[in-house]
Amino acid sequence: LRVSPWLGQLLEGFVLFIRNQIGLGFTGEKDGRKMAPLFCSFFFFILILNLLGLFPLFATATGNINVTGALAAVTGLFMVGGGIYNNGLASFLRSFVPPGLPLPLKIFMGPLEFVSMISKVVALMIRLFANMLAGHIIIFSLVGLVAMFGLWAAPVLALVVCVYFFEIFIAFFQAYIFTLLSAVFI
Repeated sequence: LRVSPWLGQLLEGFVLFIRNQIGLGFTGEKDGRKMAPLFCSFFFFILILNLLGLFPLFATATGNINVTGALAAVTGLFMVGGGIYNNGLASFLRSFVPPGLPLPLKIFMGPLEFVSMISKVVALMIRLFANMLAGHIIIFSLVGLVAMFGLWAAPVLALVVCVYFFEIFIAFFQAYIFTLLSAVFI
């Protein structure tokens, strides 16, 4: 398969940006190089799914809570697994309760930190799902106005085209945000 040089350079630019700005920037030199394939996989997987969802025969897979949940679960596994791998199980568990806290606060801090870790994964899942679903609902609602009111609502089609092009931007932006937040959480 022969790829044009400009497409290869474009993809290389994306990969270098993800590795240098996201991977190395948030996980450090050592872990950033190891995690770059995961972050690139997140970015391109979400981007391709989002862009495919803009074609009439396809549905946006990231508009399905199961897909976004699986992606967020992978991030959660890397959060926990990376913490245990880098610090050991005992140190990872001790990180839920910072040293020097009074005993009454220690009782609440462990469960609170655990819920905080779980809520990061859930927020990652809901954010991608809701943003991708919302854009399509807006487009379908506006097209529905044209179907209901006929030519009286024809000017709405210009708004549909604008929202459609905005959805292209959102496809890139949501892939970037999911990858960035995954790096921050990991």
